[in-house]
Amino acid sequence: MHQLRTRLKNGLISLVDFDIEVAARKKRRAEAAVKNMQHGRMKANALTWNRAIKSAKITLKMLDAMPLTNVEEYKWRKELRQLVQESLEEMEELYLSEQAPNKRALFWYDVSSTAAARARALVSQYPGGVENSPVQVL
Repeated sequence: MHQLRTRLKNGLISLVDFDIEVAARKKRRAEAAVKNMQHGRMKANALTWNRAIKSAKITLKMLDAMPLTNVEEYKWRKELRQLVQESLEEMEELYLSEQAPNKRALFWYDVSSTAAARARALVSQYPGGVENSPVQVL
């Protein structure tokens, strides 16, 4: 992740490519965690939750930093930001709940999958067309 941020900082990759790679890594990490928990090899811990919550906060910062050219893009970004914010609040609330750690992680995976599906639908409605969208959801 550090190398990816360095490449972004040095202008070697675009913000969109960075966002795509981060989303792909998050998806792979979540799928691996769920698979491992289903086979009893791992339980969710604070590190997993802190990483997921931190990723959502970084996504919010990236959305806030996105340049806007018209009202439609503003409305679109506002709706996508709200979706990420809701997911973050669900994760934080669940993290503080009294449920068993493995159930929390499975629920977090469900929350993130549902949010990703909603985000995909929202991205497809981008005013400039999907191919011009500054955000892509894997």
